[in-house]
Amino acid sequence: MTRFRLTAAGLLLCFVVVALCDKKGADAPRIDCPIPLLDFGQVANENVIVREFRIRNTGGADLAIDKVRTSCGCTATEMARTTIPPGGQEPLRVRFKVGQRRGQQTKYIYVLSNDPLQPSYRLTLTGKVERDVVAEPGYLAFSSVRGGRPRPLKVTTPTGVPFRILAVETNAPDGVTARLTTIEEGNHYEVIAFCAASLPPSAWAPP
Repeated sequence: MTRFRLTAAGLLLCFVVVALCDKKGADAPRIDCPIPLLDFGQVANENVIVREFRIRNTGGADLAIDKVRTSCGCTATEMARTTIPPGGQEPLRVRFKVGQRRGQQTKYIYVLSNDPLQPSYRLTLTGKVERDVVAEPGYLAFSSVRGGRPRPLKVTTPTGVPFRILAVETNAPDGVTARLTTIEEGNHYEVIAFCAASLPPSAWAPP
């Protein structure tokens, strides 16, 4: 009988502890986003992509946003209000500066808050960036300025949009020249750069 009473008392204590924990959780802030992954699809020739996440507080106390971090310097965020009351929501604007990037892109945004269960809440922005005109490689490098071999650069249109190259210019010294060759009119060109043997070392460096 004594053992039974101890066990019953132990169970009662467990129930009390659980009840206290549940009450504490209900009074805490809870961060949530209805769509934590935004896919901007496939875009072409856009310099900046802007999208918004909706940050909600589904808890019972004010949600305080301490900081928002991103996985890349090309991604910036903006949030007008950093304290969200229970049941409230606030838009988080994300600006992705595309630059010269192309292909599949995935950027992560980390929202740091006072949510005890999810102090770091991850959001994802993803999509594919296409360019009407692409140059490969993106730059040309000569291993030696003393008669380095010619360097080819391929210019194409992955999206199939016809284009023409009107001229090829260089800001390098007179010892560096370029020649344009048409591989397929409106679709594929090749630029070949030459470095003269008489060009002195360290005479020029790209900006």
